[in-house]
Amino acid sequence: MPDIIYGCDISNWQRSPYTSPSYRDTDWYKDSSFVIVQAIAPTDGYPGADHTDLYTLLPGYTGEQLVAARDDGKKVGIYTFTYWGTDPHEDTHQRLKCIPPGFKLDFRVWQDVEDENAAFPDKAYRREHITIVQAELDTWSANEQPHLWVAGKDAGIYSRDQYIKDELGGWFPESTVYWQCAPGRDPTELLHSRPVRQYQTNPVDLDSMLTSELVSLDIQAPPDPGTPVDVPLPDPSVLHQAVDVALQRWWIEAAKRSPTTGKLTPLSRKIMTEIFNDLHTAWMS
Repeated sequence: MPDIIYGCDISNWQRSPYTSPSYRDTDWYKDSSFVIVQAIAPTDGYPGADHTDLYTLLPGYTGEQLVAARDDGKKVGIYTFTYWGTDPHEDTHQRLKCIPPGFKLDFRVWQDVEDENAAFPDKAYRREHITIVQAELDTWSANEQPHLWVAGKDAGIYSRDQYIKDELGGWFPESTVYWQCAPGRDPTELLHSRPVRQYQTNPVDLDSMLTSELVSLDIQAPPDPGTPVDVPLPDPSVLHQAVDVALQRWWIEAAKRSPTTGKLTPLSRKIMTEIFNDLHTAWMS
């Protein structure tokens, strides 16, 4: 049996964590080891449209919900909902602005694919839209969440089997992990390719997750190739002397002649290796 943790996913419908009564007082929240928050700045008519997030100054509760979950000792992640008919680049950018600057996530980001807007039935259009959003999420992760990039946690997709079959023609991006919406199914039936399952939707969306999805926030990304890196240089006098010694030996070895033919003898691999090792040792000293 793989190691599994249990949690929930929430959105602007759960409202602010700082009002009373708060979802933070519920048993389902208290029992959750992780929380996946929808990154959204609600528009007029939706909960949170008239609320200014304390941490991003945008409409909604995304930043507040993320910070509250971290303060409550939860592992934290985000997802974005994909709407057909929007600009996949700009819409994704706007949603990711709802993450407080510098806030680190504990696991990969997710794209929620379940829009049933019949005005955009073309499956090729939908596939392209999904692919663009995935690329935007991966780019954001690499730039803003480098520990996820270092750990190889590319963006995943949330959806359900029937939707993929009916609305996407059975298509699913290759090598993309799947957060499966499957209410009533066994929450322990998880795979590395399907590491999260939404197994209950009442009173809120409840999920199971493989612990292998969690990423240490202490992982450091390698330095940018364009960023100067302090590398200690060897003592010039030591290096100069070593080069002189190596050259002298090279000339001596190269001038040696065969006692039988009188011809110059080629430098052996052994001699060349010794000369190289002497230079390397001087460089590293």
